[in-house]
Amino acid sequence: MGMTSNGEADASLNAGKQSVNGRGESIDVSYSKAMAGSNSFDMTFNKPLLGWQRYENVGFSVGNPFQHLTWNSADLSETFATFYYNRRFFNNKLGYNVQMNASWRKFIPTEDSPFPIRDQAGHTMKLSFEESYTIDSRDRPILASKGILAKYCHEYAGILGDAVFFKNQLDLQASAPFIFGSTLSASIKGLHINSFGNSKLHLLDSAYLGGPYDVRGFEMKSIGTRADHACLGGATAVAATFHLYRPLIPADSLFLHAFMSCGSVARVGSKTRIQDLLDVPRVSTGIGIAFLFRNAVRLEFNYVLPIRYVPGDAFKTGFQFGAGINFL
Repeated sequence: MGMTSNGEADASLNAGKQSVNGRGESIDVSYSKAMAGSNSFDMTFNKPLLGWQRYENVGFSVGNPFQHLTWNSADLSETFATFYYNRRFFNNKLGYNVQMNASWRKFIPTEDSPFPIRDQAGHTMKLSFEESYTIDSRDRPILASKGILAKYCHEYAGILGDAVFFKNQLDLQASAPFIFGSTLSASIKGLHINSFGNSKLHLLDSAYLGGPYDVRGFEMKSIGTRADHACLGGATAVAATFHLYRPLIPADSLFLHAFMSCGSVARVGSKTRIQDLLDVPRVSTGIGIAFLFRNAVRLEFNYVLPIRYVPGDAFKTGFQFGAGINFL
């Protein structure tokens, strides 16, 4: 049992084989099905490049997921392939990744989808080149108690296919010990997307915020321009979250958790993106429990109070649950 990146509870079957050819290669195959109906079949092949203190690997992934995009009031059927190369430097403190992504996507509106959603229905193809650079001195990748993370990623789509854009994303995180054994942590994320020529930025490639993984208290990916009950996302997004953790028992995995999060999304086509971000920031605060399961998955159960929002936002005062790896 687990949870998808879209916040759906799911069950999965996994199979794999290590050292396929006797040199550390691995093949992993998985099938997952969410309670809401989403499902995914994925296969990954990974090969380390062996050598003295050589932290490199190459591989590829293929998959055929079907997802319910509740924020768009639509479904997505996709067939994708990704080829990648990873390398770590300086005692694993610096990282580099490059990959080629190819995907054939079918965007499927539901019966009650508004017109701006239906307008982008149908098939699209994306072929993109992506690079990322990472500095990571944290003591652990999830719920760190000290250290910093700085990651910059850019993606260019438009080599072939309908998707034509250039995306830049910057993620920053810092954690440090505080009084009475507690930990202070701050995370910031910025995302900017530019489409080229006469191409229109597709909803599948837009920027979204909201949900238990970034701006808590709001529905999943619901912040930004809206059409009836659906979210259209935006072209620029900024979010930040400030945390205070106090260890409970066991001290290395269970924490009392207080936070304040904020974020804003600028619409596609805006000529005043910075002003848009400053005009309508969403802010929430809350308290809850954070649990680190086997140093692999983070679970949060919070009572959340949205304190700044705009009419039409999808938000709720009350309890919110999240499970996954990437939290702001």
